[in-house]
Amino acid sequence: KVGVNFMKRILVYDFAAESGGALSILSDFYQYVTKFEKDTEWCFVVSKAELPKANNAIVIKCPEIKKSWIHRVIFDIFTAPKIVKKFSPDVVFSMQNIVLFGIKQRQVLYMHQSIPFSEIRFVFRESKKLWVIQNILSRLIVYSICKADHVVVQTNWIADSAAKMAKVDREKISVILPSLPSIDTSVEYKENMAPPVF
Repeated sequence: KVGVNFMKRILVYDFAAESGGALSILSDFYQYVTKFEKDTEWCFVVSKAELPKANNAIVIKCPEIKKSWIHRVIFDIFTAPKIVKKFSPDVVFSMQNIVLFGIKQRQVLYMHQSIPFSEIRFVFRESKKLWVIQNILSRLIVYSICKADHVVVQTNWIADSAAKMAKVDREKISVILPSLPSIDTSVEYKENMAPPVF
């Protein structure tokens, strides 16, 4: 436990962020919430990302999750729910395109994978990875959009496509620019809100 007298606990799940834009978004998000959301106790579950110490945050590093797809599946199904149960957050914020399964907490999903909603159809023999994302992973993404209490995406066209494909109310999806990965877990999105607000 980081401390006492926190008004809320939020667990952020983002093991994929290791480099590039994904790591920049995670780092910016971490710096913002630890500086401006001091009434909240944060728990960041990552793989190898290096995040500075903060009085209102703990970082749980699980590098083993990156060893293989099998390690990831095992972690998602068994380990992650145990971490959620131990930390007992009010909200789980998944930055992984897919919600966590087997937990009862409210979930906010940051969905940044556009391939499932692309009009371009990928051929397995030409690009196995893109084909898998579009034809297999997309089903988990759509299911996650349905299951999440609120969804954040990067563009209006993804928001419209996601709402249509998942058959959910468009109001459930907020559009936030990649440089502003903010969400409002009250589910009420406010234009020009300083990022991020829970």
